[in-house]
Amino acid sequence: MNKWLNYNPHLLSAVSPLFYTSRILGIAPICWPPTGRNRFQLRAYSVLVFFAMLTFLIYSVYWNIQYYYTRSTYTIIVPHIFKMVSSFTTVLAILLLCSTVNKEKYEAIFTKLTTVDSILLKTAENSNVIYKKMKIFVMVQLLVIIPFYLFMFCFDRVVWSGNVGEPHHLVEYFVHLLGTVMDMQFINLVLLIKHRYTVLNRTLMLIHKVPDKEFEWNILLKNKKNVHKTEAIKQIHEVENPIFQKTGIINAKGEVENSFANLKIFPDIEREEAKIIKLQKVHSSLYDVAELVKSCFGLPILFELTFIFGSLIQSLYNSLLTSLQLDNLGTHAGSGEAVGLFLSWSVVRMIKMMCITTSCQMASNEANRTGILIQKLLLGSNGDSKTLRNFSQQLLHYKLNFTACGFFTLDATLLYSLAGAVTTYLVILLQFQFVASSALKVNATNSFA
Repeated sequence: MNKWLNYNPHLLSAVSPLFYTSRILGIAPICWPPTGRNRFQLRAYSVLVFFAMLTFLIYSVYWNIQYYYTRSTYTIIVPHIFKMVSSFTTVLAILLLCSTVNKEKYEAIFTKLTTVDSILLKTAENSNVIYKKMKIFVMVQLLVIIPFYLFMFCFDRVVWSGNVGEPHHLVEYFVHLLGTVMDMQFINLVLLIKHRYTVLNRTLMLIHKVPDKEFEWNILLKNKKNVHKTEAIKQIHEVENPIFQKTGIINAKGEVENSFANLKIFPDIEREEAKIIKLQKVHSSLYDVAELVKSCFGLPILFELTFIFGSLIQSLYNSLLTSLQLDNLGTHAGSGEAVGLFLSWSVVRMIKMMCITTSCQMASNEANRTGILIQKLLLGSNGDSKTLRNFSQQLLHYKLNFTACGFFTLDATLLYSLAGAVTTYLVILLQFQFVASSALKVNATNSFA
């Protein structure tokens, strides 16, 4: 019996729409059913798509040199080459990795997720609902993205050539779609990891019977004497061991008025050592899954972010050239339609960037939140729980963050850095464009004279 036959059928069903779409494009993460023949066919198909994309890259460079670059300035040519090469590089990287070293890693990801779900979602009454929601979420993404690319392809052809259907541009949109599906794989896996960390944290709080909302947690001073606000700091050394209680309201006399003030949220915790140890193992498995996801997608995401950076510069620069009437870029439509096309692509790239960075930051925050919860539980037990202490020590070595192949961290700060870099390059390109335009006017004046 093959060890990969232990996939969770509900998990496979949840990701099946994205799986079959990825299989058509040659970047299916796993093979199902996992037989040797099917694996060979899947790898062979990925290799075939890889060489097809490599051929189309060479053809695209040749076509642009022959028909587009001859009537364009270098300020237009350089961003276009950068965007085109980075988009094809992203696709070639994911196809090459998918057909070689990543297949076993993908299988390990789904195997570990199956094990994690068997523990975290076994007692959840709504486990089937979770998988159904995930499937609907994936289907909605595909139903939005695929028609959108078809519409943008038609709009693009009308703006540039006045007709629809040039094979050269159809291949470019196939590359865009393939890169977007790769982004969907990464983002959905990261969100899945984030959700499982959320379930783990809820389970941890449920075991210790604490409120789900952390703002209800408070360490109050166990002291029968009236504590005045101005003397609170001075009396800390007189305080007995802290306990968790619901927050009370201190009146003008410094007395706690809330009737729940003496209600202990952690009354002598009955430690369930076996459950805590199991959650330790689950946390370790989720961390392994996150590391495998980073290993599989690190290089393609680096190229994808490079493509987004170049595409943003090109699209915004083209929209400025068209709106300022510095260059019509050879479009066959009016300036309004051309600017609308360029700005639409800019919005799409920014949305992709935001989805990648925010999903990674959300997952990292939820994973690292476990350490905060463990520390609060240790305070509630006066530090007597050996299992919680061991869990806390484990978390010191399990700081989760997502990076683009180790070059930079994928979080919200990347959006700020990207905005600054794009603005800088736009200013530089516009300066070169104004210099080139001035030089052309001077030459035209001299020729006329």
